[in-house]
Amino acid sequence: MIYNNLLYLQNFIVEDITIWQKFTEFLINNKDYYYSDMIIEKLIFENLFEYIDKNNFKFDFFIDNLILLYNSIIEKPYKDGIIPNETLIHRFLDNVILALIDLKLDENLYKNIYDNITYLNYFVKNAIKGNIFNDFPPVKITIKNGEYFVYDLENNFRFETNDIDDLVKRLVPNDFNNVSRILKFQYLLNDINNETLTMSHPYIFEDKNECLYSLDKKVYMACFSKTIDKDNAYAWWKIYGITPDDNLENIKVRIIFNKRDLLKNILLKKDKNFEYYFGDIKYIGDKKEKNDDIKDFFEKSTSFKFEREFRILIKYIGIDEIPNDKYNDKYKIFFKLDLDNKLYKSITLDNKLSFDPYRNLEGKHKEAIKHILKEAQDKI
Repeated sequence: MIYNNLLYLQNFIVEDITIWQKFTEFLINNKDYYYSDMIIEKLIFENLFEYIDKNNFKFDFFIDNLILLYNSIIEKPYKDGIIPNETLIHRFLDNVILALIDLKLDENLYKNIYDNITYLNYFVKNAIKGNIFNDFPPVKITIKNGEYFVYDLENNFRFETNDIDDLVKRLVPNDFNNVSRILKFQYLLNDINNETLTMSHPYIFEDKNECLYSLDKKVYMACFSKTIDKDNAYAWWKIYGITPDDNLENIKVRIIFNKRDLLKNILLKKDKNFEYYFGDIKYIGDKKEKNDDIKDFFEKSTSFKFEREFRILIKYIGIDEIPNDKYNDKYKIFFKLDLDNKLYKSITLDNKLSFDPYRNLEGKHKEAIKHILKEAQDKI
């Protein structure tokens, strides 16, 4: 009976949403009859909401009942290799939630799920954070035999794949997710011409917790912001955009990357000599202790919360010394990470967002920079 209900649930909720309430109530009261050998067809969830009218469907009612059911079921440990019914019900509801995520509904509906399901599945929580809130919990990626292995920062395995497109889609569910970076225009040109992304050792960072990290540790970072509009523009340009004059070699620009493209063009090289780390910074109050571990570099004081920082970090794990020509300086602070140069092909400069709005840079300088950028891009 339950199996048939699952198969045709999409028809039930279209015709009469109260059947969903009865269905959830039935599972709450009869969880022992949800047989452990039942196969949940993927097609059920792919087509679950196919025929509904999104504008008139009572999603709030639907989700309230889903939350009630989820919280009423307490998972039990596996016994003799048999998956408990309670676990099966939760996995069923997880798939329903994932189908809801694909609908791109009002954010408050997903917030209701995220905030009010007590023990929501880890993968589903991250799916909501990534798809709806555009959050990126930090991950570590290693490369073995051409495969990408993905872990969280506690070294818990998450998944593996050899498909770069699958990898970046799972890490960045929204294709329109972008990040920005302020840097000297000359440095941008150098990276385009060298097919690299210049990264810095934390030794030179102003943050007192980060700059104490020893130079003999081969760790390099690139910092970006999830803010791509004018929010906190003054603070951003005041801290990172100061230049001594308007000479071409000193002018700074703000560039925007598509986050999927950024990760893809870094990881395409499949360089097994590095561990790759990607993720959002977590702001945790007044952080006072110096960074001793990689995961510490994904935490900062709430004083920096306005930055909305997304960080890329690499750790060299190769046996041989890094060649000197991979650095931009004799102190080996600025590392040139090889990447696929197509990343820079789509960069554009906007007169209002890409230049310091408080410096009154002359129009001729802006046009000259845009012209030089296009010349460099045409050679890619």
